[in-house]
Amino acid sequence: AVLGVSNKAARMASKTGLVAKLVSLSSRLPSNVFQASAAGARFTLGQRFQCYIIKGLEYSLAGMVCGFVGQSFANSMMLVKRRMSTSDDHVPIPDAFRTALVWGLFMGVSSNTRYQVVAGLERAMELTPLAKSLPLTANVFTVFVRFVNNIYGGEQFVDMARWAGVQ
Repeated sequence: AVLGVSNKAARMASKTGLVAKLVSLSSRLPSNVFQASAAGARFTLGQRFQCYIIKGLEYSLAGMVCGFVGQSFANSMMLVKRRMSTSDDHVPIPDAFRTALVWGLFMGVSSNTRYQVVAGLERAMELTPLAKSLPLTANVFTVFVRFVNNIYGGEQFVDMARWAGVQ
């Protein structure tokens, strides 16, 4: 959802210049590295690699923005709670910029890679004879793969946040 909104905002922001060039480039790329080529046009390996890089940058930007906003809000709530509390036992307030960078790294590398793998697995499943004869199996497979992806991604983020010292 965030990426869809950011793409629309980028289109509205500028019809010329760098933004227009990036939008033009992005429109010629597959939506994921495993997307089937359209009839009459095939995606090259280079376009698929560019897709991975562009999606990584989009995810990273979304992660940094949301990480900064979220951590700033959490820090504000922690400060309000401290003013209302009489206790001197307080946890340190994480740096919003550092947290934003961790979110950007996580989203650009981990989330992007997992998104690409999930899309590839879903496409592979859709091409199987079982999924073609019984479409419900593809739906169940999608729910399972995305559930496992969310659990694994959450564990990865906790590990990365601890490694970076923001949790």
